[in-house]
Amino acid sequence: MNVKYAKMSKAVWFQYSDDRDRLQKLIKAIKSNTPVSLADGNDIEIANTQDNVNAVQKFIESESDSSVKTFELKLKNGKTVISNTIGKSPYFGGAGAGGGATGTTAQGECLQCIYCEAMLAEGTKPFAHFTPELLNDYYNASNMDLTFDKIMKVDSQWHESAYVTAKYLIDKKIINKTHAFHRGDKVMKSIYLAKNRSLKAAGMPPLNDDKWNPGDIWAVKKGFNPATILSKTDIMELNQQIKKYFVDKTMIGISLKQIDSLKDRAKHRVYNENGGEVEKMRFTTGEIKAQKSGRATYWSAKAVTLRYNTTTNADLRAGTGFGAPSFEIQGKGARGGKAGWGVIKYACEKYLNTRLRDAKLYKPDATKISRGDKRLVDDLWNKVQVIDRAFRPMNKVTQAEFYDGIGTPKVTPEFVHSLMLGTYVLHAFAKSSSQKRNEAISYIANHAASKVEISSIFIKVMKA
Repeated sequence: MNVKYAKMSKAVWFQYSDDRDRLQKLIKAIKSNTPVSLADGNDIEIANTQDNVNAVQKFIESESDSSVKTFELKLKNGKTVISNTIGKSPYFGGAGAGGGATGTTAQGECLQCIYCEAMLAEGTKPFAHFTPELLNDYYNASNMDLTFDKIMKVDSQWHESAYVTAKYLIDKKIINKTHAFHRGDKVMKSIYLAKNRSLKAAGMPPLNDDKWNPGDIWAVKKGFNPATILSKTDIMELNQQIKKYFVDKTMIGISLKQIDSLKDRAKHRVYNENGGEVEKMRFTTGEIKAQKSGRATYWSAKAVTLRYNTTTNADLRAGTGFGAPSFEIQGKGARGGKAGWGVIKYACEKYLNTRLRDAKLYKPDATKISRGDKRLVDDLWNKVQVIDRAFRPMNKVTQAEFYDGIGTPKVTPEFVHSLMLGTYVLHAFAKSSSQKRNEAISYIANHAASKVEISSIFIKVMKA
């Protein structure tokens, strides 16, 4: 009877990005004519062709495309196979057990937590000291999602690897007795939940957990609660927190590479040390009416312009009626990148001391302004004047042109909504200091130009 394996969904194919990268291992199997197993346990031989390699590469490029879920490969016997029927065999870091299993990787990660707890408490005594009975005493001190009995079913090599790794982490003073160790529990999940929420708030696409931080286990200071402390509004702020807590050893993501035996030595490397850092920009000016024709008024266009580094322009406008405005860098012949309203809101609050709401909540105000509501129209005019004074001689909006535009056919509620929100953002810049303006534009422009290192800092322990 064949051993069966868990099926490889798209999420499972993309689970790792380092030397465990399953799609890269698949390419190696194709090029080396190495058989792989289906979920039902039967081995298949994939044809060593460029078409098959290209199919895998195309799938890699589709990671953020939710409409692409599988890819097809041709076999040496002329048949084809769909990617989600391939099994998570030991070649891909899994193990078989009846109808499919998560494999020994999860068990080994949990075992690592137990060894860290035990060796910090008992000292780095010889390997034979850490019997199953003693390890059981430290199981409850660790925080994991597998039972002790299941963890202990791994073979002896995992114990040797966990011992060598724990000893190395202790000897190098990377972990200490103030830490609790987490694998798959609510504390570890709360770290990745903060990542998911911060990406969503910034209008950015989802990112696989391991692409962001491949920490197999997390060493977290006892009493520290990531769920209540980590930022859930922006990925850059979160990455800066992760780095701060990494450096002061409050919270450390640890990626594990299995070490073969007790005779081997370990080493480590720190990755993504610059996660969340940004290029410094200098805010130049803001424009609330077009400058090219010389005949434009405040109501000529529904966009405002932010200029930085002297010559770089970015428009702030909504792409659809009552949609959320985005910051779009203007380039020669092509757009230079976008940052969403979530990023803009966050920058205004963090750096410019202005709290803006979700764009859709301004729809009633925009409708009232288009109909001439005196209170709201006067408030908008006051903000225009602040911008005018701060960024002269670029604007020069007259009171007559402003008030005469209200009620004209062009000034619809949708038009007002886009221009009003752009004005609110420029007003936040206008009433802030030069330093704060530079910090805010740096934050937004780096997001728009994708110059932000999205992955966060972690340490990887491996065989020397």
